[in-house]
Amino acid sequence: MRSLNSFLVILALAIHLQRANAADAYNEALFFDEPIAEALKLTFEEIEKERPKRSEFEVVDSAFLSNSLGERWSLVTIRNHSPENRTFDEDQIAGIMANGKIRKPLSIKKIIRGRSDQSLMLNFGPSKYPLVRVFTRNH
Repeated sequence: MRSLNSFLVILALAIHLQRANAADAYNEALFFDEPIAEALKLTFEEIEKERPKRSEFEVVDSAFLSNSLGERWSLVTIRNHSPENRTFDEDQIAGIMANGKIRKPLSIKKIIRGRSDQSLMLNFGPSKYPLVRVFTRNH
């Protein structure tokens, strides 16, 4: 009888852990945010020191993702206008949150071939405000 009770306790614990792991995986899963209207013209005061450094990169397209933990991500397509390969990093792009704050993505380094496009996932960290735009500063 004692071994049956031990087995049932272990089984209950295993089921609980499996459900907890499934819940964690769901909380971390990214989902596309509803697209905001293209016609929405947002105007925020940009502070020079928070803007991305000038580069030959351009954001061609972007979509925003988040999860129930409040992490904010962007799937972006970057264009390298230079004929040479260039290293794209977190100082060359920024995101604007819905409260107007500018944020750089977490550390990235990616070589993008000359005159080509590359799609990347960028993590902007947790925030209660969603991302509303990502941008670069071209020459």
